[in-house]
Amino acid sequence: MEVKLDLKNLDKYTKRMKADLDKHYAKVGVLSAKNNRDEDDSEMTNAKLAAVHEFGTHDGKIPARSFFQLTYEERGEDMAAFIESNELAILKKVMSGKTKDVYKQLGAKWVSYINECFETEGFGKWAPLSEATLEARLAKTPTGLRYNKKTDEMVQSRAQEFNPKILQDTGQLERSIMYEVV
Repeated sequence: MEVKLDLKNLDKYTKRMKADLDKHYAKVGVLSAKNNRDEDDSEMTNAKLAAVHEFGTHDGKIPARSFFQLTYEERGEDMAAFIESNELAILKKVMSGKTKDVYKQLGAKWVSYINECFETEGFGKWAPLSEATLEARLAKTPTGLRYNKKTDEMVQSRAQEFNPKILQDTGQLERSIMYEVV
């Protein structure tokens, strides 16, 4: 008994899938749509700010607080495991010509990992804020009067807006991280 396999169709599928995969990719980072900061008069952009924090300043006044490289180091294996565990679903999407959907899912997943990096202050690895930075943030936080029941008097207090978390005083930088499938 002789068995012959006709792999011509398999070759066509493989070539078509590779071509489709090669023509798209996901960009993750500070993209042009979210590059501008809220302050109109500032020359600082979110991309410049991201670079400052990713690598630190030459003078050492701002230490490196990576969120791109660190996320890759901390969650790269998780992303590989995610792809491996969803291999069949990914393959089905690619075979049905929905490669962009795969890249959208992967881009969104990667952005969620970067958001986790911000929320955990660099997975607990970022250098702490300096006393000067904390004092500057506190000085910018509005004050107001509130009633203290224990002492039965009005006291000066800081508003709830004071945020001592690293890279989260305004949240603009974290919100500027996005993905795009091209």
